[in-house]
Amino acid sequence: CSGDGDCCPESWIGDGFEDCEDQAFGCDLTCYDNDGGDCGDGTTTTGGTTGGGNCPEGTVPDCSGDGDCCPESWIGDGFEDCEDQAFGCDLTCYNNDGNDCGDGPDPNDDLWNWYDMVDCEDGADECSRTYEFTYDWFCSGNPGTAQVTLLYDCSDPNSECNGGAAIVGGYDGFWSANPDGGTLGFADGLCPGVVMDWDFFFALDQIGVAYGYDMEGLGTDSIAGDGIHDDVFYNGNFNVDGWTSIVPVDGGGDEGCPDGFVEDCSGDGDCCAASWIGDGFEDCEDQAFGCDLTCYDNDGGDCGPDCAAGDINCDGSIDVVDVVNMVNAIIDGGTLDNGDINGDGSLDVVDVVLLVNYIIDGGARAMDADKATMTIADNSLRLSGNGYIGGVQMTLSHANGFELNLTENAMVSEYKTSGTTTTLVVVVPEEELLFTANQSFEVVNMIVANSEGEIEVSTVSEFGLTAAYPNPFNPSTTVTLAVPTADFVSVKVYNLVGQVVGVLAEGMMDANTYTFTWNAADMSSGVYLIRAESGSSVDIQKVLLVK
Repeated sequence: CSGDGDCCPESWIGDGFEDCEDQAFGCDLTCYDNDGGDCGDGTTTTGGTTGGGNCPEGTVPDCSGDGDCCPESWIGDGFEDCEDQAFGCDLTCYNNDGNDCGDGPDPNDDLWNWYDMVDCEDGADECSRTYEFTYDWFCSGNPGTAQVTLLYDCSDPNSECNGGAAIVGGYDGFWSANPDGGTLGFADGLCPGVVMDWDFFFALDQIGVAYGYDMEGLGTDSIAGDGIHDDVFYNGNFNVDGWTSIVPVDGGGDEGCPDGFVEDCSGDGDCCAASWIGDGFEDCEDQAFGCDLTCYDNDGGDCGPDCAAGDINCDGSIDVVDVVNMVNAIIDGGTLDNGDINGDGSLDVVDVVLLVNYIIDGGARAMDADKATMTIADNSLRLSGNGYIGGVQMTLSHANGFELNLTENAMVSEYKTSGTTTTLVVVVPEEELLFTANQSFEVVNMIVANSEGEIEVSTVSEFGLTAAYPNPFNPSTTVTLAVPTADFVSVKVYNLVGQVVGVLAEGMMDANTYTFTWNAADMSSGVYLIRAESGSSVDIQKVLLVK
């Protein structure tokens, strides 16, 4: 609504966060019913459960007292939501942002004490380790297993790892330890309640499940123990919903990032959520959201193309490798940020041809074709034009077991068959025969382009001659004959008084397409007729010899 040209997620309207004129979250949505009521005077709520003060469920009040509501999942997510409000929120009053700010929480807080769980090797600043845990809903005795990766902050002088985020598959969470121990009662849930000495837990934000353990071996470089898990969304906190155990997975380690995360492109050692790539937010070199993801296809295209149009592999030059990459993208049904050369919103063979033209840069080439003829006979396809054809793109429909023999007499030729559909691209074909197949097929759609763009294509699937080319001519011209069924065929040239002046073919022909060239070097200028005749059909082409 600010007029700065930004596009904002529609789901942010009325989501409980104030996307007002100050653009605290990067967007001004006040022109949409005052951000769905979120930018009102803030003195009332519209119903529902709140997470504290007048904040909706899943959010907490900003510690600065400015009245903002912040996502509860930001606490302990690895990003520093500190007093400077680098991301728009101050969460230091929540255990120092779940240990993300400064040196960690108050050591007197029994629920959030730091504990040195793992030593990163070689003095690394950050590391992770993976553990296998069980979950046994209803305490059935038949548990399932999964893995959790714990991220550790090793920023203290002794390079000891001190807690942070937990990741299970695509779900984010956090972990913490209580090294002093202490009993805690858990009421009946899906299982009978217990009182247990808990030392360590991790929780998953999105699905609201917490896992607590009575640990063995605290103070070593691993975690192992047994405990309970609690579905806090289902029946509240501190209920026993299942038994659980946890042990380290061999290997562990401090190299790379855990599943679901990728390394920050800036080289600062951060791990960033893989789901942020291509999510519509610009995680570019300025790290506006704390991550630089430009080395991952320019943040999945969110940071705009940083390569010239047509430089598909971004190597600084435009060459046949880019043509091949573009053809492969078309075959696979993909898109390319810098591949839409003509700017029509689609990636197709026309863009390939324009790229080829750029590469050859005006090199010697025949006059552009302005029309082409496609001939299908005996499971083969020929394409003839009255000039230069830069590229062909086709989609074929056929039965299962389809096999294709695609011409190699082209700059690039590729195809891909998926079930009963085949997509093919031929760039700068050097012969009329594009392919033969082992069964019949139907051309569902087709694009044929000269050097400027798409041209008209006519289809021949019955006995007949294509338009002669060149015409007028001197001294030779060429025609293609389609023979749909085996037959005795003659192809002869007549003058205007009915005399035969040339025989191009005569005899039995199989179902196919045939190309003939008539050299009229010994003939005088004038009009001639090329006549093709089978047992049941006749077709005639008029040509003009000009000397």
